Amino acid sequence: MPLPIILAGLGKRILGEHIRGAVARAVQEVASDNNVPEMARTAARPVTKAVIEALAQDQQFVNASNSEPLYQSGIAWGAGITALGVLVPMVANLFGVHIAAERVVEIGGSIVTIAGIAFTLYRRFMPGLRPLFSGGK
Repeated sequence: MPLPIILAGLGKRILGEHIRGAVARAVQEVASDNNVPEMARTAARPVTKAVIEALAQDQQFVNASNSEPLYQSGIAWGAGITALGVLVPMVANLFGVHIAAERVVEIGGSIVTIAGIAFTLYRRFMPGLRPLFSGGK
C-alpha cells in the first residue's frame, strides 16, 4: 500500500488530503534515495506523521495553504462582506424599508462592497497571517 494512502488519516483534518499526500510523497522520495541510510528509511513514516502534525499546528501554514475552516477564512469573510453590498439594499426593499435618498443606499452599498474587496485582497496577499478567530500561535 502506498505511503500517502496509509497516511491519509494522519494529522488534523484541517489539512487537505493534497497537502498530507504531498508531504508523504516528499518524505518517501527522500527516504528512497540510495544515499540515505537504511535507518533513516525506516524512520520515514514516523517523520512524515510528525511533519504533518507540525504543519497542522502551524497557523501561518494553515492560512497560507487555505486549509482553515470556512468560518476562519479571510477570503470567505471578504466575499461575504462584498455580497452584503448587493444583498442588504435588496433585502431592505423586500421588507418595505425605503430610504428617501437613493444615493444613501447606493453609496452605502458601494462602501461595503469596496471594503469587502479590500479585506479579501488584504487577507489573500498579506504573508504570515493566521486564520481568523484561530487564537493559535
